[in-house]
Amino acid sequence: MSNEIIKRNVEKVQSILSSKSHEKRSESGLLSKVKALSRDKCLLIDVSGSMSDRVNMEQTKWSIMQNILNDIQGYRRFAFSEECQEIKDSLPRPYAGTAMHKAFEYIKNIAKIKHIILVTDGLPDSEELALRDANGLVIDVIYIGPQPVPDFLKKLTSLNNGTFTDVNLLKDGAIKVLENKIKGLLNDETKL
Repeated sequence: MSNEIIKRNVEKVQSILSSKSHEKRSESGLLSKVKALSRDKCLLIDVSGSMSDRVNMEQTKWSIMQNILNDIQGYRRFAFSEECQEIKDSLPRPYAGTAMHKAFEYIKNIAKIKHIILVTDGLPDSEELALRDANGLVIDVIYIGPQPVPDFLKKLTSLNNGTFTDVNLLKDGAIKVLENKIKGLLNDETKL
C-alpha cells in the first residue's frame, strides 16, 4: 500500500472520529458495550424456586426475566439460589432457596464488583448473613414479588446506598417498566 493511500485512510478515520454522528453511533453501539463492561456494576437475578410462580397464563417471573435478559448485553450478569453463578447464555431454571448472602460474597470477593442491581421476589434464607455480606456493596433492589413488600429489602438498600423499586408484575405495562428500570440503573439513569 502506498503512503498516499495510507494517508487518505488516516484522514478518513480522523474525520469519522471527529464527527458528531460518530459520537451518537459510539454511544449506542459497540463502544457503549465496551464501556459497560468496564463498569463496576452488575445485574443479579434471584432464581430461587418461587421465581417459577406464574404471573399470568403464559409467563412466570423466571420467563419474564429471561426475556429481559436477552435484551441486556454488555454487562456482567449473575443468578443465584443456593449458589451464585455468572450467566453466560440463559438464566438457570428456578430451584431451591434464596442464599442471597452467598451471592453478595461471590460478587464482592470473586467477581470483584461493588455495585449490584438485584432483582428478587422475596426474602433471603438468612437476613443476618445477607446484611453481613452486603457490607461494602452498593445495592439497588427491584422487587417483583407479592405484596406486602418485605421490610428487609428496603433496609438492605438504605444500609447500602442503593435505591428500592417495587414493580407489580400484575399491572398492565409492568414488564416494560421492569425492563426500563433495569436498563436505567445499569446505564446510571436514576430518574426512571
